[in-house]
Amino acid sequence: MSKKTGRPLKFATPEDMQVEIDKYFSLCEEKNQPSTITGMALTLGFMDRQSLIDYSNRDEFSCTVKIAKSRVEESVERGLLKGYNPSGAIFNLKNNFKWNDKTEVTVKAQRTELLQESIERHKSTERMALESTENQKIGGD
Repeated sequence: MSKKTGRPLKFATPEDMQVEIDKYFSLCEEKNQPSTITGMALTLGFMDRQSLIDYSNRDEFSCTVKIAKSRVEESVERGLLKGYNPSGAIFNLKNNFKWNDKTEVTVKAQRTELLQESIERHKSTERMALESTENQKIGGD
């Protein structure tokens, strides 16, 4: 039998982790401070935000971490709507929560459409050339 090696988990169960997450959000409310992924990670005893994010790859902690991240995301959204430093909020949402500008999506869609149109024109040209060649063979025989 092989033994698992490595650092022991910070939390025995997702419920234990949730208790600490709830304490973090309560602390943010008490101090009237915004919640952040890094702040939550440090409060939970992780070395950095990536360590917290890595926990979401563990099946038993996945939902707990994802819900906590959604709570932070919601906090950032509210700050954006209240007008708190919109540039910072937008940066945060793009980098921590995979938000994109609509123009990024539109550009990708236009490129796909243009590529598809180009392929269709190429196929049409090939068909006409093939038909022309076949007609010449039939006419020449």
